Formats: sequence, structure tokens, C-alpha cells
Amino acid sequence: MDVSEEIRNEVLWELLYADDLVITAEDEEDQQRRVGEWQESLERGGLKVNVNKAEVLLTGREDRDRIVIQERRGSIIKQADKFKYLESTLSQEGGCEAEVDSRVKAVLRKWRDVAGVVCDKKMPIKLNVKIFSTVIRQALMYGSETWVLRRREEVNLERTEMRMLRWIMLISLLERLEKDEIRRQDFIKISEVIREAKLKWFKDG
Repeated sequence: MDVSEEIRNEVLWELLYADDLVITAEDEEDQQRRVGEWQESLERGGLKVNVNKAEVLLTGREDRDRIVIQERRGSIIKQADKFKYLESTLSQEGGCEAEVDSRVKAVLRKWRDVAGVVCDKKMPIKLNVKIFSTVIRQALMYGSETWVLRRREEVNLERTEMRMLRWIMLISLLERLEKDEIRRQDFIKISEVIREAKLKWFKDG
């Protein structure tokens, strides 16, 4: 195995972005070794691992065993059921339910900041829908190229999108309009947009 091939294989195990580091391993012993090696290398460069911000996530086991990973001074790194990396939520179940829930909650919080503009009666509805699709929807879809969506997550995203579209179009929940009628502004539902984005990402990759 040449050096370049070894480096490519190592990338599969360790991801470093700025000061965020992910170390993966197939078993507890290998993970402990990799954590120790990284900590030693970082300390030689004058850096220090913040154990309070470090977490261990176990995936791929039905029994959900607890594992013990220690830093070099003996402190045990806490084990989490889920955590965020680069604004994406990873969970021990391995699905994207936690990530979709997190996206929805984050977007609904930010929605309050723009609702006064996109729900303004003086603004053309087509313009408001355009703002929604280019700003709000993109935040809702962040990282969706890697999601494996089940019907449950699709429904959650579509329901959230429909709720905001009703607000934009000033349509009360009491008004029994069909979803297709609400999307009369040539608006493709979010689950279909995600499928197209995933196909494009796969093709370009």
C-alpha cells in the first residue's frame, strides 16, 4: 500500500474541520487508541483537547452497550445518544429523524424573524413564495443530500412547509383548501426537491 492510498483510507476514519474533529472506529479498543494518538499529536503542537466538549456516539448495535473511552489523563469522555457536527445532528439510531426534527425546530425559530416581511399583505404573494423557496426552504433542506428519508420524515417536512405557505398566502387552517391549490404558485413540494438535489449531488460526486 503506497502512502497516498494509506492517506485516503485514513480519511474514512477521521474528519477534521477547523477545530471540529470526528474520530471513527469499528470497536472500542481501536477508538481508544485513535483518541490517544490524536490527543498526543495535538498536545505536541500546543493544542489541548476539551474533554467537556467531547462526546462518544455508539451506532450499529441493537443492545446499545455503554462504552468507556478515556483521554490520556484518565477522564472518561461522556457518551451521548446524539450530537451535532457542523450543524448536522447525528444519532445512535443512524437515521435522519433527529436531524429532520432539529432542522424543523431551527427553521421555525428563524421564521419569526422573516414572517413580518413574507406575510405582509402589501407584498406580492409570488415574491413572498420566491423568498421562502430561496431562503427558508434552503435552511430547512440543509444537508439533505445525505438524508435517508422515511415517510415519517417526509411528512414532517411537508407539514412544516405547508404551514408556512399558508401563513404566506394568508390562508387560515380552517379553510379546507387542497395542498395542490395552495401550491398553485408553481411550487414543488419539498420532498421532491430533496430527491432532485440528492440525484444531482450523486451525479456530480
